[in-house]
Amino acid sequence: MNRLVFALALGLICTQAATAGAPVSSLSNGKTGRISFESIPTISMNQFLAGTVGTKSTVISGLLDLPNNVEKPVPAVVILHGAGGVHRNEKDWASRLRRIGLATFIVNSNKRPGCRKAPGALEATCYDSNQGMVNIVDAYRALELLSTHPLIESSRIAVMGFSVGGKASLYSSVTRFQQLWGASEHEFAAFVSFYPACNIRFDEDEDVSNKPIRVFHGAQDEWSSPSVCKEYIDLLIAAGNDVEITVYDKAHHGFDSRSEQGAPSSVSGTFHVNCRFKEDRQIGEIVQKGYTKKDKTKYVMSDLDDNFSAAIKKDVKAQAGEGDFATQFAKCVVDQVYLLGDDTKSAVIQHGVKKAFDKLSVTDAMALDQVFSTCEKGGGEESGVWFLMHDTSCLTRKARIKYNKVAAKQSIQAVTEFFAETFSIDLSNLPRATSSIKSSGKKDSTTGRD
Repeated sequence: MNRLVFALALGLICTQAATAGAPVSSLSNGKTGRISFESIPTISMNQFLAGTVGTKSTVISGLLDLPNNVEKPVPAVVILHGAGGVHRNEKDWASRLRRIGLATFIVNSNKRPGCRKAPGALEATCYDSNQGMVNIVDAYRALELLSTHPLIESSRIAVMGFSVGGKASLYSSVTRFQQLWGASEHEFAAFVSFYPACNIRFDEDEDVSNKPIRVFHGAQDEWSSPSVCKEYIDLLIAAGNDVEITVYDKAHHGFDSRSEQGAPSSVSGTFHVNCRFKEDRQIGEIVQKGYTKKDKTKYVMSDLDDNFSAAIKKDVKAQAGEGDFATQFAKCVVDQVYLLGDDTKSAVIQHGVKKAFDKLSVTDAMALDQVFSTCEKGGGEESGVWFLMHDTSCLTRKARIKYNKVAAKQSIQAVTEFFAETFSIDLSNLPRATSSIKSSGKKDSTTGRD
């Protein structure tokens, strides 16, 4: 929550301009390099699930590179980044894949209107509005575009992603989402997902593509639960799909990514790694399992509620003035007073918002943070934000990002061999540095298939 107060005070909540360059709808001219293309604007999770976007479009971009000395069409991989945007890891993977003969297209999904930049962040992110599900649409649009390139085999294009991008690459295999957002004549030939979040169960999410799906996770991931992903993957395997999950022992989130200068190894915030959600079409939202919608109309405001409301309005005015966003934000928080406990309200009244967090229990602090985060996104409980919760005890406050040399090397080997098998690439004909990648030590992993 502190990040929001400071964002309000410093005026750092902003939107990112669309990427420069005229969008193209075809690559029949063989173009490579930075390419702009049309996708959908930033929409809510509910809009994504309903397949509704209106007639609007936005322009994003990607970086297309071919392997050296290409003379005939080659397979390709669409690469999807994490919440923070394109970094060294995506570029490193692209370089590895090109060395085995694959074209790569790194999509930048964060360069679109509506993505917000949090204080201290290097790039804007659209994650809060839809949990990265819009990146699935970006992947489908990239697939359509690459299919027009004369040096790319349209039937042999895979998708690969990391974290938020890993979630998008995994769920782009879901038939329902393909029908809502993809082109009927194109389908990815393979799906590779690194440390995705699998804690939302969507309707019909067990109906997936018959193409191979591979998931790689870390046993100590504090951003997204590997055990929850394994549960989902096991369901897909039981249904006869070609799916595998590998969980590396002692590996954290970002285990394959070497640290960049200035990048944090630990991040404070609100994390849902231990929370479970589901799509509830009756309520019309993504809800925490066990959630029962509260009847706001039956709630009777007390003197404590009135004093809390006055304290919130005073605090927001002092931090951010009386602009439209500040006014709407304060009103949103006040409208959700029925979701907060008396201890939380009393702490805010006595100490102000920032100091109140130090006085509250972890559970109460997270409940207040949840309300503030929801209002930062522009709405209250019925606003179409991505989740509704009844129990905040599952939330955590800190998550680590840590490179693991052994897990990284093993995953590189696994992905290399997977694409070699999928696209019939003879690694023995490649330079020794590429074809002789070996795992060191014992492979600490579990797979969903024998």
